[in-house]
Amino acid sequence: MQDVEALIRDIEAYCREHALAESTFGRLAVGNSKLMSRLRELAAATGVRLHVVVPPRDGFLTEERVAQVAGDLRSADVWFCGPRSFGDAMRKGLARLGLPARNFHQEAFQMR
Repeated sequence: MQDVEALIRDIEAYCREHALAESTFGRLAVGNSKLMSRLRELAAATGVRLHVVVPPRDGFLTEERVAQVAGDLRSADVWFCGPRSFGDAMRKGLARLGLPARNFHQEAFQMR
């Protein structure tokens, strides 16, 4: 549980520092009820609209879905953390839909 608490502290600091308005987490986070409860509390406390996407239930996270939630992509910022290839595809798709390249921020990792 200590790792969850550290993750929550990191998310809270990041949200406050960047004044995030939207956040999306996938199925691994959904499976951890303590983490999800804390994320909901944190979202409410910081003004973040939390979006939870679980592919079997909700379909996949796509650039069209992000664009729909973000609204006017010309003035949006997208912060993406996930596998590099998924992020690259998301960046290209959002650019095609009007997101300026400088407004896509990515923290990439490789799946093992």
